[in-house]
Amino acid sequence: MNSPVVVGALPTARREGPRPAVSLRRRLGRIVLVLLGGFAAQWLIADRMIVHVGESEMATRLQHDADSLVTTLSVDAQGALQVDARRAGVVYEQPFSGHYFVLRTGAQLLRSASFGEVPPFEPPPADRDAVDRIDGPRGQPLLVLTRRIDVAGRPVALAVAEDLTALRHQLREFRLLFFSASLGVLLAALLLQAREIRRALAPIESVRDAILKLPAGGEPVALEGAPAEIQPLIDEINRLMAFVETRLRQSRTSIGNLSHALKTPLAGLFRLLDDERLAPHADLQRQMRQQADAIRTRIERELKRARLAGDQRAGTRFDPRAEMPALVELLGRIHRDKAPVIEWHAPAGVLPFEREDLLELIGTLADNACKWAARRVVIELRLQHGLDLVVADDGPGCADELLASLGARGQRADESVPGHGLGLAIARDIVEAAGGQLAFRRSAALGGLEVSAHLPG
Repeated sequence: MNSPVVVGALPTARREGPRPAVSLRRRLGRIVLVLLGGFAAQWLIADRMIVHVGESEMATRLQHDADSLVTTLSVDAQGALQVDARRAGVVYEQPFSGHYFVLRTGAQLLRSASFGEVPPFEPPPADRDAVDRIDGPRGQPLLVLTRRIDVAGRPVALAVAEDLTALRHQLREFRLLFFSASLGVLLAALLLQAREIRRALAPIESVRDAILKLPAGGEPVALEGAPAEIQPLIDEINRLMAFVETRLRQSRTSIGNLSHALKTPLAGLFRLLDDERLAPHADLQRQMRQQADAIRTRIERELKRARLAGDQRAGTRFDPRAEMPALVELLGRIHRDKAPVIEWHAPAGVLPFEREDLLELIGTLADNACKWAARRVVIELRLQHGLDLVVADDGPGCADELLASLGARGQRADESVPGHGLGLAIARDIVEAAGGQLAFRRSAALGGLEVSAHLPG
């Protein structure tokens, strides 16, 4: 009993869907990734360069120390290598001062007093001057310069080292400072980018808002200070709106004029069909009356469409709070003999559907409901994966076997009520044009007919 009968579902051709829209903000936001990559590369390059410069400066000092140590070397009468500690430098005499040297010639090993009681390291093997990193007497990192020299005909391996701890501590401080400064610059750049994006998109959003306001007053899109790149778009929108409005007004005026102009001669034609002189030609009289009825049906349909849709600008959106009270008032005047109570419920705000189509669809279904209602009509609009419109009345309803035929042009459920079966046919045409569905069932709440239309979003 409550299973809906669905009509007006149009088959849709398979076609490739539109490419998904990509936010302009998202596209511009990709610059952030490039900026992050640039800062990371800059940080790594700067860090490597600072480390290189710092260790190069230390290696230069080690070379100078090595040159100084060479001048302090001598060979005694027994052929043993000697070092003049007084000339070597005070830093090599202080235990764990961070400056060390080691001399190896054969089995003889000389070292600086700065090693204290800790055994010295062996000079790294090298054929020429070389710089290495090794662990010091207390496990601290050392930068070691190794040099092969000849003293009185004896080969000597000379290793001069300096503690890297202080340098690496300074490098850590530099890294922290550089990272903080880079992060601050990055955040400032992001804030500046967001601000510039908002400023760049503001004119476009203003154009959108101006277009959405067209249902309220139909004013042309006017935007002060619009960029030169957007102004042609604004001009084209205004030109198109003016063109559509003119054509729509001309079309409706022509339809209205033609319909009213035909009503008078059509009324005369019906009077002639009732003339007794046509009585002997009953079959011809019947055929002529059928054609005249078809013409009158078409005229009344077009007049009803024009009356319910009104004379408004095409392409505007439907605002229930602005349109429904006027529509309910119009229906009340049309059915003032019955004085139906019309309730309506709709979401707040402008609905993303054409004003004319919705106004005509709601008006047509509500007009049909008022015609059959005993007292009460309920109109409900819901946004959920499109738009669901439900119109129900508390009238006698419709027999189950007739539900499937409702919506067919000229089909009437009850001949006792005046009309031509056009209301639901008009609704079906609108729903079919939008690719939606029209369904009929008995209203569980009111007991009469319930018509639901779904328009895809």
